[in-house]
Formats: sequence, structure tokens, C-alpha cells
Amino acid sequence: MTTIDTANTDDSTTQQQSTGSVTSSTYTVTPVGSLHQNENKMRNSVDEGDTETTEGIRNPGWLTVLGTFIINFYTWGVLVSWGIFQVLQVVYNEKLYLDVYAGQTDEFRIAFVGTSASAIVLGMGLVSPWLVQYLGFRGMVALGAILCPLSMVLASFANELWMLYCTQGAMLGIGVGLCYTGSSTLPSYCFRRLRAFATGVAASGTCLGPMVFSPVIETLILHLGYRNALRVLGGIGIVLTGAGTILIRTCGISLHADQQQQDQQKAFDARSSNTKIFTWSYIFYLLHSFLAPFGYVAPIFVSPSYASAIGATPELASLCLSIVEGANGVARILFGWLGDHGCGRMNVVIATTFASGVFTMTLWQKADTVPVYMAYLVLFGLTSGVFSGLQPVIAAELVGYERIQQGVGLSYFLSMFGHLFGTSIVGMLHLDTGAWLAPILFAGTITLAASFAVLTTRILICRRVFVRL
Repeated sequence: MTTIDTANTDDSTTQQQSTGSVTSSTYTVTPVGSLHQNENKMRNSVDEGDTETTEGIRNPGWLTVLGTFIINFYTWGVLVSWGIFQVLQVVYNEKLYLDVYAGQTDEFRIAFVGTSASAIVLGMGLVSPWLVQYLGFRGMVALGAILCPLSMVLASFANELWMLYCTQGAMLGIGVGLCYTGSSTLPSYCFRRLRAFATGVAASGTCLGPMVFSPVIETLILHLGYRNALRVLGGIGIVLTGAGTILIRTCGISLHADQQQQDQQKAFDARSSNTKIFTWSYIFYLLHSFLAPFGYVAPIFVSPSYASAIGATPELASLCLSIVEGANGVARILFGWLGDHGCGRMNVVIATTFASGVFTMTLWQKADTVPVYMAYLVLFGLTSGVFSGLQPVIAAELVGYERIQQGVGLSYFLSMFGHLFGTSIVGMLHLDTGAWLAPILFAGTITLAASFAVLTTRILICRRVFVRL
């Protein structure tokens, strides 16, 4: 078995068969036993002095993982649970947004409140490198921790549709975006051997949050009304996001080094600092980041409609989202550990993305009964969202950890389009054809295309099959 380390970034490819090592555009293939030696160098290039942390339980980076998990748990919980307002409108005939803003909107236009918020979150990745320079990681998270609860409280007082777009749409999206892009890369700085596992644990909050907050929001609305429910959510947010911000540690990351430190860093890792960020391996990974969300988001959000169409009860149909998100949260932790200790991080992304496309193309097509469809949702949840949890790790290894925010931010930005348009495309295909075959083929095909894109990245790095990459 051979191990891939992210050592140097260069456009040339050199093979040294006699010594058993191969150097490619951004990776170095080295024999087992020298794992992470070069990775340590990159870590030191962004860390201050002797701020090296241990890999064990005493690593203060675990506080960062916990803080990031808590922040993701709340922010994505309230963000993804936006649809519960429409569900309660229809199922329980509650006086919600379609009644409050009667004459100003319809079901199609009101849905863009939640959609725009989700798009803004990932769109923040494009500006996150500059925000980090001015605010720092904790500054970004702290600002987002203020905006998220504040948006909930202000939305409770809204009496015009534009106010809802500004608060529960734009303000919430900016707040979640600041928290997410500001904290998602921190575990990669704090760990080496357990980097993917730590990132997966932190990212699992984005899946487990909606599982918990969906029934919580439903209960609050039914008992308190939607305005008071929003105020309670704001209060919960102040506690959770505040605690998460306090727990976060930056693990000695220096963003404002003096000239001497900058010169030492350049001399220490000259090859990396002189290399272009847009290598072919990174470009194909960006293609994967663009394609994969189209096949990931749509099957999740149409799952209640499809379950109802094949005979599921309303209660069971409403649980579909929780089933997928629960399996997704477990998968991010499990495959994060497997990526660190088993077959490698990029190999995990290739395998899970490909398996997700196969499950969609085969099992979903045959899912004309509720048990078969529920089995598909579990398998889809275990494979489909793994790529998202490992985005910070893979992108950083491709561009170098000294440029992690730029590499990850661009990857997040390209993921925005799938979140923004994926569900709409699937919905239009279903309406135009009157059947589910076209949406299924679209979601499955684009997911398989994403797996081949990241496979191309791996081939450009190393053509050998049995390599932990």
C-alpha cells in the first residue's frame, strides 16, 4: 500500500521508481511510514512558531470541532427547516406566510425566501478569503452568530413580503454563510492524521441540525404561533452560536504575519508559493463541486412528494428528509474516519459519489413501493453528501494549506448553483413529462458525471490503483 501526501504544488510530473516515490502536480506518493511528513511542513507554513498540536484527545482542536458542530447544528437546522412553514400551511391549515402575505406572493415566489438564503450561504465562499483577512476566522463566525438569531427575531415582526426576504432570506443567508465558511476549514488546520474525521464530525452538524429542528419548529408553531416560534428560535440561536464561537480555536493560524515571518514562510515552501492555484487537478475537482450538488439536493427535497405519490402516509412522507439527513450525518463521520485510516480521502469521495449515482439510477427507478424507496433513501443518505463534508480537506490538499480559504471558497461558490437550481430543474422535468423517470435520470446522470470528474483529478495526481489518496 502506498500513501499520498500533499507536499508540493508544481506543474511538472516526476516519477522516481528506484526510490518508490512519485511527485505529481500537488501530491507526493511516498511509502507508508513517511505519512504526513511533508504535510507537517505545510502546516508549519501557516502556523505560528511552536504552536504544533498533538493528535490525541488533548489536541485543543477538538474544541474547535465541537464549536463548529454546534454552530452548524443551529444554523443549518433553521435554514433547511424553512420548508416546515409551507408544510404546516397545507397540512394543518395554519395561518402562515401565504395567509399573512396574501395577494403579495404565491407558493412559487415564497419558496425563494429559503432558496435565496441557501444560495447566499455558499455564495459567501467567493468573498470569504478577503473577509478572513479583515475579520479573522473567529471574527467572521462571531458576526454570523449575531446575524442568524437577529434575523429570526426581526422576521417575527415582518408585515411586508420584502421584509421577509431581507430577514429570513438575505440576513439569515449571510449569517449562516459567515459561520459556515469561517469555521468549516478550521479542523483542517488543527489536525493532520485525523483531518478528514474531525472535519466530518464538525460537518455532521449540518445534517443532524435539520433532523432536530424540524419537529421542534413544528411544535413551536402549533403551540405558540409562527411569530413567537421565530423569537424562541432567535433565543436558542443566541445561546448555541455564542457557545460555539467561544469554543472555536484557531490553532495558532497567523493571518497577519510580519515581513520577516512572511519571508521565512516563502523560503520554507518556495515551490508551493510560486505555483498557480488553477492546476488541472484542481479544475476537475471544481467541476465535481459544480455538478455534484445538482444530484444531491434535488432527490432530498422531492422525497416527500415522491413518497406521497407511491402511497406513503403524510406522517411517513414528512420523515423522508430526516431519514436522509440522519444517514448523511452518520456517513460524514464514518467516511471521514475511513478516509484518514483506510482507503484515502479522495478515494472515498470517488466511491461514494459514484455509488450515490448508481443508487439513484437503479434503485430509485425501481422504487414503486414504500419499503424499497425508504431503503433507497438510507443508501442515498449514506453516500450522497460525503463529498460536501470532505470539501475543505480535498480542496485544501489540492491548492495547499497556505491557500486553503481561496481553494475551499471557490469550491463552495460553484456548489451554490446546484443548491439554487437543482430542485427547480427536477420539478420542471416532473411537470413537463408527468412522470418521475426524467428527474431520476437527470439526478443520477449528473451525479455519475461528478464522480468521473473527481476520478480525473485522481488520475492526474497518480495513475496507480492501490494508492491511499
